[in-house]
Amino acid sequence: MVVPRILTPLDVNPPTGAVQHITVRGSDWLWAVFCIFIVFDLGFMAWMLCVPRGKRLFHQIAVMILTLTALTYFSQASNLGWTVTRTQFGHYTVAGTWRQIWWCRYVNWILTLPLLLVEITLASALPLSDIVILAFAGGFIWANLLVGALVQSSYKWGYYTFACVSMLYMWWVLIMPARKSAKVLRGDYHIIATVSAVWISFMYALYAVCWACCEGANVVSNDSEMVWYGILDILTKPCFLFYFLAALTDCDLAVLQLNSGKYTESGINRSTAATGEVVGDVEKSREPAVESPPLTKSFPGRGQHDVIPDTADTTVPTEQPTTVTTPPATAAQHTEPRYSGATLEGDVGHH
Repeated sequence: MVVPRILTPLDVNPPTGAVQHITVRGSDWLWAVFCIFIVFDLGFMAWMLCVPRGKRLFHQIAVMILTLTALTYFSQASNLGWTVTRTQFGHYTVAGTWRQIWWCRYVNWILTLPLLLVEITLASALPLSDIVILAFAGGFIWANLLVGALVQSSYKWGYYTFACVSMLYMWWVLIMPARKSAKVLRGDYHIIATVSAVWISFMYALYAVCWACCEGANVVSNDSEMVWYGILDILTKPCFLFYFLAALTDCDLAVLQLNSGKYTESGINRSTAATGEVVGDVEKSREPAVESPPLTKSFPGRGQHDVIPDTADTTVPTEQPTTVTTPPATAAQHTEPRYSGATLEGDVGHH
């Protein structure tokens, strides 16, 4: 009896045109990494649902990062999302052969690194302008490395240089301004910012070395490349994000002023809505909203509107109607004066 052979992803999606490509062992490793990301992704989703609405921002960003990366590893394990380019060096095989380049991986990195940097810098209270330029720098790193991986000549190292310069800027922001800004916040924010800066900087230094050895100099085989990048992705994303979110649970998120300010039913536990209890920082009030006074300036120093403090008495006193009582009239007041004829004539003559 002939047992039919189970088709592998490389049988269904063969690496046509590539001389250097992944094998079945490389595909099996990618499936294992995909399962790791799926498990972490589902766990972070459940964790997110346990957090009150209005405080889920960090968990939602983490879920986006893990979901995008899981999709990428599904594509790579299925031997999809790649192209070929001619190698410049022949350290691993003969120079000038066609090697698989996984463009889906770079698309994932271009999207997830800015999200990861936003996640870290939001917890350090870095100014929004610095966060935006840092997120751009993160995407710029992998955009250059993608173009460099597809270039067949030595000009690929020019794009590698641009990526390294942008990476140096990323390290500087994380180590200097972000940590300095987090130090102002109370709690463990400074410790979290320091650990995050060291962790991410070290991991991305290894990413740069890995790219130089794999897509750049063609020193490492495709299967070894998958193992190297897979370990870096696991340490940089699910492992780091688990530490990051676990550390934030002991911090007062109110100092970051990132919770939702809308008074909606979504932020109030329906089971306690009738009792007027408060869930998280969402205040429930049955009283009519009091209109806030106008802003004192167009751009307040702390970026918040001037509002009436909660402790202030905003009740406008109502003016009570005044009741005027008139004393009863006496008989003398209603008695008309009587004039004698002589007196009346004298008065008329006088006038």
